[in-house]
Amino acid sequence: MIATRSEFGRIFGHLCHVVALKQDDKLFAALQSIVLTVFAFDSDFAPTTILEIREAISVYFGIEVAERDVRTAVDSLIGDTRMMLQSNAYMLSLQTSVEYQQRIIEANTLESQVKDEWLSEIEDLEISNAINWHESMWNCLTSYLARAFYQHGVQTVQLLDPRIPSNADDTASLQWYMAEARADHCKDIPEDLLAEAIQRFFLSKSTQKTRFVIQLLDGTFTYFALTTDEVVAQYLTETIPPVKIFLDSNFIFGLFDLHDNPLNEVSKELINCIATNDFQFTLYYTLQTLEEIERTLAYYGDRLRGTTWTTKTSRIALNNPFTRGIERRFHSLNSESPISPDYFLSQFEQMTTLLEDKGFIIFDEDISLNEQEQYDTISSYDEYLTDRRGFSKRYETLRHDVLIWQIVQLARSKTGYGLDSGAFFLTVDYYFSSFERRTLTTRNRIPVSIFPNQMLQLLRPFIVTSERVDKQFVETFALPEFRIAHEDYSETASRVLRMINSFPDVSEESAIRIMTNNMAMEQFKDLEESSDDFRELFESEVARENKRLLERKSELERREESREADIQVANARSQEFRQQLKLVTQEKTQLQEESNNTIETLKSEADAKDTEIRILQQKARARNDLLKATVFLLIASLTTGLFVYLFLLDRLIRHSNSIWIVVTVASAICLLTMRTGLTNRWEWFATHPNKRSLEYSTAILFISVFVLLAFPQTSASNIAVALFAAACLRIVNKIDRNENHNEQ
Repeated sequence: MIATRSEFGRIFGHLCHVVALKQDDKLFAALQSIVLTVFAFDSDFAPTTILEIREAISVYFGIEVAERDVRTAVDSLIGDTRMMLQSNAYMLSLQTSVEYQQRIIEANTLESQVKDEWLSEIEDLEISNAINWHESMWNCLTSYLARAFYQHGVQTVQLLDPRIPSNADDTASLQWYMAEARADHCKDIPEDLLAEAIQRFFLSKSTQKTRFVIQLLDGTFTYFALTTDEVVAQYLTETIPPVKIFLDSNFIFGLFDLHDNPLNEVSKELINCIATNDFQFTLYYTLQTLEEIERTLAYYGDRLRGTTWTTKTSRIALNNPFTRGIERRFHSLNSESPISPDYFLSQFEQMTTLLEDKGFIIFDEDISLNEQEQYDTISSYDEYLTDRRGFSKRYETLRHDVLIWQIVQLARSKTGYGLDSGAFFLTVDYYFSSFERRTLTTRNRIPVSIFPNQMLQLLRPFIVTSERVDKQFVETFALPEFRIAHEDYSETASRVLRMINSFPDVSEESAIRIMTNNMAMEQFKDLEESSDDFRELFESEVARENKRLLERKSELERREESREADIQVANARSQEFRQQLKLVTQEKTQLQEESNNTIETLKSEADAKDTEIRILQQKARARNDLLKATVFLLIASLTTGLFVYLFLLDRLIRHSNSIWIVVTVASAICLLTMRTGLTNRWEWFATHPNKRSLEYSTAILFISVFVLLAFPQTSASNIAVALFAAACLRIVNKIDRNENHNEQ
């Protein structure tokens, strides 16, 4: 039994995990996937009976599956080693468990990415001022999706099995579903902002978003397919039978971009899908449809002809929400490069040839129609439109829709369900489809009208789609009826546009504001274009817009004056700042000069200190030299005196006077040579730190050698000379070290 909308909403979030019906073994493969997903949802789930698995499927997915079908699916999975029976408990194999756990993670990650992406897209709306708006908006969106997809699923499956029950909720407008979602989750957010936010979800392009919605849509259809009886199962396991598809005029106009409808692109994809997959579908158009097309082209041709439209006027028309269909297509081309209405319309003069090129066939079978039924249905349809929209259609259009509906009813099989019924009316007219479901369709009777997206949904299990097709399929679930004005001012807008075209001095801004002013359109609506009242009203609107522009100009001038005053104040402040900066720079320069002077003074003082230290060092060296010279002279005198004394005592009788004289002279020469020759000639000696010690020590040693030579037999004298020489060396060394220490 099919679930109610509230029950469906509860399990809607799980539909991303349902494998969509595709290619062979559709229902059975989907059921296997659901069984595996139930185990993956709960790692502790270890049922011992098939009944427990069946109950888990009901809890998670709201699907009541026969116990025998679950058993068959489980046995098949065990045979494929994707499941196992261990210790009397059913469980997934390790590989399958890892695979489905990863699927769940990917589905949850995808939902999180789509959520963050959409919330960032609507941050510029005033919705962001509400408290906790992120969660409330996401809950509102998913609630709306559940309602809209439930309707799509019910209506699509009803095309296969009309015995599936439905109620008023299943045929409600998407706008009503949005109001329900708003009441449940975000009452504090204005309706217009919520509508804008939801439309952005569908219309903004995103690979992640397309995948997310496609999974939900295909999962929804799979869900309904699994909850219905054998009729749907038979449809999914058999080949698609031959079907006659009658095309509505608005569907054909959409194929040529002459009709504004969000289903236009998916309509083109449907025609391409039928052609490339060789379905046994025959696409018909009736003579009445051809007459409706030609009548519509002539009607809009009369609006366009007789006026030389400027590119400026066409740009104005494109900014007008009431410029639609054929007129919008013309103005779109004319805004880029001027073309005449006759040239534009000439490409559609041979409409029969254009339709044949697309593979469409004219339906020329002789069918007898019930005129009274036709009249009653037209009357009922007219009342329905007036109640829903506040206005109706032209009688010819009402008659065309009802007539095609009658033809399709007669072309259908009396016993077949679904596509076996043999005929459908392919349309993009939301109001006629809603009228039929609410008024004309009875129990056990499949609706005649079908939308292109519903037909494509029926075919998706049998075809391979592309990402581009999926995106266009997703876009059909925006809010199509939000784009339909509650009042049709298209004819009025065309008349006002011609008047604007005759006033080249009217600015584009003023013209666009007049064209988008519903109150002005309402006033123009009941006036003849050629009447003085029409012209006076237009001139009044232009004058009002000019007045508004003058007021705006005055306001801008006032703002400009205020801005100039602000600029002058800013300039004065800037000048003051520059002066302050100049003073600071001067102070900085002065401080720098003072700092440089201070540094120079300190350097001079340091140089003076260095000079003083050098002078003191020189004086110290001079004192040391004097001391060393004194010591040296003392040592030399003592040594000479000792030598003479010893010589006189021990050698006076044996030697002549020449001996000691020679010794004394030799000692003096030795000292002078040491003092002058070695110091100036040998560089290593001149730079030696103990140079003076070496000089004096060498002199003392020479003298000692002469003494020893003079007294070779006197040991006491030798010892005395050696001790005296060592003492002298020690004294000289001490003086040299003190001198080096002072220099350092």
